[in-house]
Amino acid sequence: MKISSFSSCINGFLIALLLERHAIAVISGMGPSFAGLISVISFLGICALFMFNIKKPLYKFGYSSFFLSILAFFIFIYSLISTVINGENDFGLLFELLALLILFFVGKALNVTAFNCMAIFCIIISTVLSVYLIVDRGYIFSSGVNYLLVSIPIGTCFLLSLCLSINLNNVILRLLLIVSCIISFTSLFYLQSRAVFLTVIAFSCFIYFYISKDSFLSYKNIVLTSILILFFTYESHTILNFYENSSLFNRLNAFFSGNSHEPRSELYSNYFGHLNEFYFSGFGLGGTESGLYTNTVEKYPHNLILEFWSEFGLLGLIFSITFTLISIKRSYFLLLNHKDSLIVVVLYLFFLMNFMKSFSIYQSSVFFLFLGLLFNHELGKGSK
Repeated sequence: MKISSFSSCINGFLIALLLERHAIAVISGMGPSFAGLISVISFLGICALFMFNIKKPLYKFGYSSFFLSILAFFIFIYSLISTVINGENDFGLLFELLALLILFFVGKALNVTAFNCMAIFCIIISTVLSVYLIVDRGYIFSSGVNYLLVSIPIGTCFLLSLCLSINLNNVILRLLLIVSCIISFTSLFYLQSRAVFLTVIAFSCFIYFYISKDSFLSYKNIVLTSILILFFTYESHTILNFYENSSLFNRLNAFFSGNSHEPRSELYSNYFGHLNEFYFSGFGLGGTESGLYTNTVEKYPHNLILEFWSEFGLLGLIFSITFTLISIKRSYFLLLNHKDSLIVVVLYLFFLMNFMKSFSIYQSSVFFLFLGLLFNHELGKGSK
């Protein structure tokens, strides 16, 4: 094996560790602090390999990437100034913010070998996590890791396995990936994450219609669709019984019946009720909690765009809306012109949709990694 290939495999392994840190913490039973340790070690290793393997200056990574980087640089400078002015001295958040930009460029520069290694390790770890969840749900929840942080790697595993299985000619590998899909999807019923569950179903349907759009009425598709319909019809009672006894049922049922008490509505009401206090300059780095949510259980607005706005004012709002619009345009371009980019687009949109409903920007390192992958010209072909 060449040194460059070995380096790429190590890089893919380290990125998988970063993506799966919460899954590893749960499986090992060592809890959130262990996930934090994995995060630091893997991030430092990724940065070292990134600097070692980088082949061209950052300003040559494309116009969109360069523009986003300029905006991110100004946000970082503003964050540094606001940290000093506010007297918070929380330089840990400043480091996490810098990590977002670094991981964007890591994703932008990742090669196919590293991506494939990352995918393999992610699928293996998340499939093991899914088995643990199905066999002993109590053990998973006793780890102290939030169920949302458990559901994200499982949803990622399902979509990775599904997308990779489409183009594989090796029957054994395809069968293993399908088994991983079934296990990871089943395990989502043992969690309470509605957003991950619903987005996984939505993207499964999207993937099916996207890959069969040119041959939807072909003999193969008609037979496959008929088999699936017959199977779900025949097993409908068993499937419905399993669903109604799952941990997911009560939350989804309350949501669709309109009987759900949604704390998000309270968060947004509180947010927009204080808009005049922060719309221009924001509260500064880490200031949203003390500025808006001192008397609530939730401590951030659970929306990436809104949190960028409340933290960094108009600069944060412009940055978050800009990268969202540019990334959606990029996704459309890739789906229209480069079918092989399906896996990158699906994974990015999966993270985008979930981070628009949950998670803080200081938990979004994985999201910005996949944003970089979307603009990666080796994985996603096309214009800048």
